[in-house]
Amino acid sequence: MEKENEYTRQVEAYLGGTMNPEERKSFKKSLEENEELTDVYREYQFMQGAVEYHLEQELREKLNRWEKEEKRGSKLRPLHVALSAAAGVLILVTAFFLFRDSQHTPALPPTEIALNFYQPPPQPGTSLSAEPEAWMAAKKAYRSGNFATVVEILAPLTERDPEMDYYLAHSYFQLGNFNAALPLFNALAGGDSSFRGASGWYYLLALLGAESGQDRIERQLGRVIQGNDPDFREKAKQLSRYWEAAKAEGIAD
Repeated sequence: MEKENEYTRQVEAYLGGTMNPEERKSFKKSLEENEELTDVYREYQFMQGAVEYHLEQELREKLNRWEKEEKRGSKLRPLHVALSAAAGVLILVTAFFLFRDSQHTPALPPTEIALNFYQPPPQPGTSLSAEPEAWMAAKKAYRSGNFATVVEILAPLTERDPEMDYYLAHSYFQLGNFNAALPLFNALAGGDSSFRGASGWYYLLALLGAESGQDRIERQLGRVIQGNDPDFREKAKQLSRYWEAAKAEGIAD
């Protein structure tokens, strides 16, 4: 059992991308030489893929139902629909936890999930054309990690372009003011700027950070999983495992 747990830990590290290049090289070599490790690797991939597939299908069905209800003007979902969804999630999560045993995905509070998955965007770039002095000062403050200064400069402005809103939203997020970041990311996610795709992902994280309720979080989670960006789709699938674990422990409200 101890050996199997060690193999599982190695597989998780490899698939989770936490190994350094030398460790990944050594792991790949071990896969070629160690049949037991290879069996654990294949079984883990199979179970993980099955759970992710069913979770994705469930989220897709939920999103479709909610969109239909919104079109009908319905504000409340029938109780049996909610109970059926909860039962389906419980079965999937139970199977996943049984397989992973002591190596299961930890149940974290929504805010902690958001912070664990958050990665700052690239630094704002420079422009060859003239820029407003306020924006230049805000970019300098952002690059220095002075997010409170960014907010002081940009928040009062009555006219901001999408890039300004994007980095203002990130400044709020990194200050822990998730509620202030929410409307900015949401507006960008619904717009047509180059920040649209990334903002949908960060809007999801802001919803988690603000603990905005299961319905809003799962709607956005479903949208990201069904989105066009493969990187954010994969991140959302990984995040969904932590979300389901939090729900199973009753800490996702």
